[in-house]
Amino acid sequence: MRRWLFLICLVFPVACHREEAPTQQKPPEPTIKLSSQNDPRLDGVVQEMVEKTGVQIYPGCVVDRSRQPSVRNAGDQKIYVIAFQTGDAPKAVSAFYEKSLGVPYMGSSDNGRLDGTAPNGSTVRITFEKRTGYTTFLIDATTPRRAAPGQTSTYGSQPAQAP
Repeated sequence: MRRWLFLICLVFPVACHREEAPTQQKPPEPTIKLSSQNDPRLDGVVQEMVEKTGVQIYPGCVVDRSRQPSVRNAGDQKIYVIAFQTGDAPKAVSAFYEKSLGVPYMGSSDNGRLDGTAPNGSTVRITFEKRTGYTTFLIDATTPRRAAPGQTSTYGSQPAQAP
């Protein structure tokens, strides 16, 4: 009897153990999502900057709430200065902007800047800084000057349209 009990105890766990097919794991949710952390005023400023300057926003970043975004009028131009945060390394963020602006990154792997022109003629400076566990980057973008009606725009050969 002991022998049977011993065999049952030995064989039962092996017989009942099934290999389960490995389940596909979802990639982890990003720790920082593209939004201004539920502040519609900031979302509006970011959207306006994108529309007016043509500067793309790095996917997965948020507005850095420790720095107040700034929008100023300078004659016929608007100047946007907005800080963002992302969990990605500065190298990944700078590579995104190098590609979108077509200009090289200047600086170390942790800190540096890009100076360039957006496709619509806006001037752009983006500075990067590595922090513990995240990267901050500041976008300083100025809309192109508008030419007077009938004059050629500084950034193209088409006559400027009256506003």
